[in-house]
Amino acid sequence: MKRAKHIGFTLIELLVVIFIISIVSGVALLSIGHNQSKKIQSFTNQVAETLLLAQQQAMLQPAVIGIYLTEQALQFYDLHTQPGGKSKWLPRSDRLLETLNVPDGMEIKLSHTLKLKTQETQKERSPQIIISSNGDVTPFMLYLGANNDKPRYVIQGDVNGSITQQTIS
Repeated sequence: MKRAKHIGFTLIELLVVIFIISIVSGVALLSIGHNQSKKIQSFTNQVAETLLLAQQQAMLQPAVIGIYLTEQALQFYDLHTQPGGKSKWLPRSDRLLETLNVPDGMEIKLSHTLKLKTQETQKERSPQIIISSNGDVTPFMLYLGANNDKPRYVIQGDVNGSITQQTIS
């Protein structure tokens, strides 16, 4: 009985294994990129729907709702008139319009088409977007995308109250 003394793999076997590994890693990379794109799209939809909900709440209550944008979150405020006619922005306390946090790896930037004159003190934040009780909105553009990348989506609010979402090509 002869015993074969061939130890190791043939060149064909090595090439087949390398080919299989490259296909699997290529599919994995594509799914990771696609997953990040879906996250950005999902967050954009959530922001647009939340803005529309804020607009509906402003008309139903009736109230003036303000939105203050930071790098980490969208925060919602109500305008309260105090005795003596002075108005003050206070954070909303209902569950419908809670603070909306920006997920890790994404960024949101605000561009106004109308400059607001706001006086912001350290104690009180003045909202950058205001929704009136009749549904009118201060004109704005919110750009959403991955960190350190060009924006992929834009949410636009017009003075007539329309809020639209578009993909940037």
